[in-house]
Amino acid sequence: MGKNNKRLVCLWLLTCFCTVSLFAVGSCNNSHNTSADLVVMNANAFTSETVKPWVEAIAVKEKRFIFAGDNNGVLSYIGPNTRVIDAGGRMITPGFVDNHCHPLWMGAMMAMMADLYAVTDFEQFKAGVIRYANDNPRNPFVMAIGWKYDYLPNQALTKEFADTIIADRPLFLWAAIGHVGWVNSKAIEIMQAKNPKAFQELTPELDEQGMPTGVFHHFYAFNPFDYFSDGEFGSETREKMFQHMRTVLNEALKVGVTTMNDVQIYKSFIPTVLEFKQRGGLDNTRVRGSYYISHYASVDFESLKNDLTEWKNLGKENTDSHLMLGDSVKAYIDGISANFTTFMLEPFSNNPGIVGYALWTQEQFNTYAQIVDSMGLQALTHGCGDAGIRRIINGYEYAINVNGKCNARHRIEHMSLPHPDDWQRLADLNIHGAMQPSHFFGDKTLERALGTERLNRMMPWRSLENIGADISFGSDWSAAPINPIFGLLIATLRINYKGLIEWSPEEAISLESAIRHYTIDSARGIFLENDLGSIKVGKYGDFVMYNFNLLDLTVNNLLPTNQWNPVELVDFVEITVVDGNIVYQKPGANL
Repeated sequence: MGKNNKRLVCLWLLTCFCTVSLFAVGSCNNSHNTSADLVVMNANAFTSETVKPWVEAIAVKEKRFIFAGDNNGVLSYIGPNTRVIDAGGRMITPGFVDNHCHPLWMGAMMAMMADLYAVTDFEQFKAGVIRYANDNPRNPFVMAIGWKYDYLPNQALTKEFADTIIADRPLFLWAAIGHVGWVNSKAIEIMQAKNPKAFQELTPELDEQGMPTGVFHHFYAFNPFDYFSDGEFGSETREKMFQHMRTVLNEALKVGVTTMNDVQIYKSFIPTVLEFKQRGGLDNTRVRGSYYISHYASVDFESLKNDLTEWKNLGKENTDSHLMLGDSVKAYIDGISANFTTFMLEPFSNNPGIVGYALWTQEQFNTYAQIVDSMGLQALTHGCGDAGIRRIINGYEYAINVNGKCNARHRIEHMSLPHPDDWQRLADLNIHGAMQPSHFFGDKTLERALGTERLNRMMPWRSLENIGADISFGSDWSAAPINPIFGLLIATLRINYKGLIEWSPEEAISLESAIRHYTIDSARGIFLENDLGSIKVGKYGDFVMYNFNLLDLTVNNLLPTNQWNPVELVDFVEITVVDGNIVYQKPGANL
């Protein structure tokens, strides 16, 4: 008899013994008189707890963990209706909590655009756009996402150049990083005519004559419903939006992500989110939504207060364990290095004299932060450049000085390049760095813009850990893969887009730390550490079982070839469990 068969027989006999004992004497050493809905034994389970980081067995009843310990201890929780899984030594972690992603909004947008993230050059991207346009002749516009500056290093991006791809329909081309938009002449014409205010808020690039070139530097705020009516889309588009939102959430479960912070919920999108929830779209996962605040809010802070009051009230009426609204807001202090909109202390390496810019003055951001803090909301602010991050820290400190210190846990999103002089301030002010290791991976454009010195102080994870700063991890999907394995590899190896370990390798962290940043620390970053983020009695029964030991996490162990390709980092999850229910099971998984 093989080893696996022997183990299964032993487990079967053990279960039968406990079942018989239940009827004979009331329990199998069951002084607590509690039978679990689900028990997993013989596991190598990392709990993300500091006191008891590893356990052999877990039990879940009525959605929550009721046991985490050794195999002998879990026996008394096995009853006649308990499902028992033999992990066979496989590794288990808590369900991953993605601190920064866009599954609902960008998931919905995928219903009306071509997903071209997988292309590797401009010709492939162009062919994909044309193919999508031909396949969707009824769409009022053509939209695609996935192009990179690396594909066109010597080409000026203009509306005229976009016209050479498609000229007879509005064309919207979203950069892979999500911040830059590139459109054709038809799109410019319609946008200016239908909604000039929304057009301006995207920060259009202007030529010497003051005319829009076709490039937008803050395209993350682009909403097609600002320019096209529901009737122009067709009745099937809304259903497609719900389908694509479900697809994204299911893909996240497939790689072990059970909770996500969608950090950019637009006011006009809220009814769609609520309808999606009512349709059962969030039954198997958890999403926390953060309300988007434009930097144009500085024009009228009284209106901002009214908006925030509505947001808080909406949260009180609609928040449950699977959808959390009304407690956080998202703004931007700067942009990205690719288009020189990151706010830097020193000029870009490949653009002397240019340091980028901030979207808020210090005074404006101080006022904004003080208002948000005074209303008991958590501020999430995008900050990539060292000057931008410093301005955010200054604003949060101002709010604390005016309102008094509280458990606000205000966040800096991405926090790619904090200056060493500001590290201790982050810890002292209890500012939470919501970081995404995927952005460390980089590309040629980032490398040229930052230069060696800044690349070597980018995302200093170990240094921040050493001073006690709060950091957490996420993906920034759709700008990067949602798979946590990708982020774990980068965090523990400091590997870049060239497959090299050359940018401050001493800042790499242990796998255990990386998992904690992606689970309990991310849960802490959304105020849910008492319910999520670790395997602990009383918390929701969210966990992941792998067919691969994450402790052996190296590129060569994971990839079938020596070529670095994050798309290949799949199929390592056997099951994903939420509320004690298996919400994803790999085909052929041996349970």
